[in-house]
Amino acid sequence: MRDLSKISSSAELAQAINDTNDAIARGEKAVSDGMPGASATLVEQLRNELEALLALKKDKGW
Repeated sequence: MRDLSKISSSAELAQAINDTNDAIARGEKAVSDGMPGASATLVEQLRNELEALLALKKDKGW
């Protein structure tokens, strides 16, 4: 999980949100395609990270 305390600007937060969304999409595709090493658990962890990033966005008003 990303260290949210190191995000110091709205631009960094936006990039983190975009990166996490991209990682979720790639992970979901890998799992659905049955790729070796693909993990639904990892995708769920990424979703949790995205929720934390969105909460930070709301808290900071960015």
